[in-house]
Amino acid sequence: MKTSDLVQTDVPAFHLLAWDEDGKLVFNRILDDQVLSIASSDDADVAINFALDGEIYVRKNDLGASLMHHGRDKHTRKNKDLFFGSPANFAGLTWLLTKDTQAAHHAGDSAHSHETNAKSSDFLSELIPWVRTPMNNTQELRKGLASFLEIVVDHTMSQSGILVSVDAPGFSLVAAFGVTAMDAEQVWSKIPDSICEEIMRSEAKILMPEGLRERVGSASTVFVRGVRSMVGFPIFAEGRVIAILFLGFMNVMRDLSEDMQSEIENACSFCGLVVQRALLRQELAAAKIMAPATSAGAHFPPERLLLGSSEPIAEVYRIITRIAPINVPTLILGETGTGKELAAREIHRLSDRACAPFMAVNAAALPETLFESELFGHRKGAFTGALSDHKGLIEKADGGTLFIDEIGELPLSMQSKLLRVLQEKSIVRIGETDPRPVDFRLVAATHRNLQAMVEKGTFREDLYYRIAGALVHMPRLKDRPGDVLSLANFFKQRFARFHNLPEKEWSSDALIALETAEWRGNVRELENTVSRAMVMAEGLIIRSSDLGFTTDSATVRKEGITASSSCLDLETARNEWLRSFIEESLRRNGGNRAKTAKALGIGQRTLFRYIEQFEL
Repeated sequence: MKTSDLVQTDVPAFHLLAWDEDGKLVFNRILDDQVLSIASSDDADVAINFALDGEIYVRKNDLGASLMHHGRDKHTRKNKDLFFGSPANFAGLTWLLTKDTQAAHHAGDSAHSHETNAKSSDFLSELIPWVRTPMNNTQELRKGLASFLEIVVDHTMSQSGILVSVDAPGFSLVAAFGVTAMDAEQVWSKIPDSICEEIMRSEAKILMPEGLRERVGSASTVFVRGVRSMVGFPIFAEGRVIAILFLGFMNVMRDLSEDMQSEIENACSFCGLVVQRALLRQELAAAKIMAPATSAGAHFPPERLLLGSSEPIAEVYRIITRIAPINVPTLILGETGTGKELAAREIHRLSDRACAPFMAVNAAALPETLFESELFGHRKGAFTGALSDHKGLIEKADGGTLFIDEIGELPLSMQSKLLRVLQEKSIVRIGETDPRPVDFRLVAATHRNLQAMVEKGTFREDLYYRIAGALVHMPRLKDRPGDVLSLANFFKQRFARFHNLPEKEWSSDALIALETAEWRGNVRELENTVSRAMVMAEGLIIRSSDLGFTTDSATVRKEGITASSSCLDLETARNEWLRSFIEESLRRNGGNRAKTAKALGIGQRTLFRYIEQFEL
């Protein structure tokens, strides 16, 4: 086939790009009206630095482009149709066809043409490096999608952006930029599923609120914090719509030109390319890439499993990040309810075993006979009731992490068997004689003083040193100043989402009660208290009476009461404490009133009233 023999066609200009398996851009060219031949040699119209078997011919058509691969043996021929915006894999490369948004301005020489041309070039220069950003796991992909939204929002001068996944059961909110998680969910909850379904069905953009008015009445709106209207664009991968990009504008019809719409469509193509590459490399399962769908949008899981910004919790993370990559047995110490299992899961998540199983068992919850079977497994017929072969938790954790909670409750007979497993790195199922090799990391936790138990002879000394290769001490909640309210707000918002309840605010007396309580049950007690308060509060304000404190559980810390306040009447002492508390919160948040109100779990207007009242 010769380029000169081909008939030229008058079709729109397209931009064709191709990446190799390492994410390196090896082809980047605007297609003209003739066929191109591409090969790893100088004989072709375009030579690329890639070990290509034979040549690829590219011909434009009305719908996109067609690719034809001719192998070096001259007998191998493969064809692939390439459609705009939908990445495809062909001949060892990942191909992407985008609109050439600059072509429309090439003929003109006006200031507008130059300005649009420059913006398009800047946009492309940001997106191409973004494609090469490492996104090898769920956390990196989520960060990458948030970065994508930041690039698009900045380029389009929109107010905010959210990304919605298309999952089998429905749709899920998975990323946002320029808007808080709560406001993003508020926007998402106001967009009917029918809008997303139409975008999927038509595979085209849709403008709102015009689209909303046609379906749910003119009273419908998606107005949230400066967002007066929105636009939705489909994102393709593997030949189907896998996500939808929504951008919020002050005025879509004024702010979103046709040129800008083409730019956004191109950006969505790049986003689809990144997701498709992750899928094809099988580094992420589809269920891990996108969060499970819910009826009113999904929540934003924190990047860290352990919430809080206090120094004690920061110290925990400093230790966890150091020991997680090292395959050393770890012992987590702390009172009940401090989050020991979450710390164990965080060690697993940050280790090189993160993609393998995390198996957990509570040593205090099972009798000795059942615990042995649960841990080591058994053979069919090994004892009465053993109706089939059973794989134990140690085998199930092979390649991953085994977490034994309350290991201090383990009977001495089980301690010796666990020690043997750690020494020989193999297990023997009940009823069998042949050992089975296992590779797992042990993370154990207890609220007991194991060293004192060793001295008393109730815990094996050799096992203690086996499991305590690294130590993590979980702080009590009352030793984490500043974390109580942030945790309470998190539990409050999560409870409201899960039970489809309206968002409620704390009253000043509830804030005082939360901050001054002893929390002997630590974070677990706080979570239960917040859940109960959300149920008991009759209106939109949670008062201290809704917390359900008893005299013992609500013991006020003595350090929170000064000598001078004891000489004041109750109302004056309360106001004095509240003034100091709000002043300290403002200081912690750098004087930012919006952040302070959010941290306190109150509205900004309520905060402003306190600021005026106390002349802060």
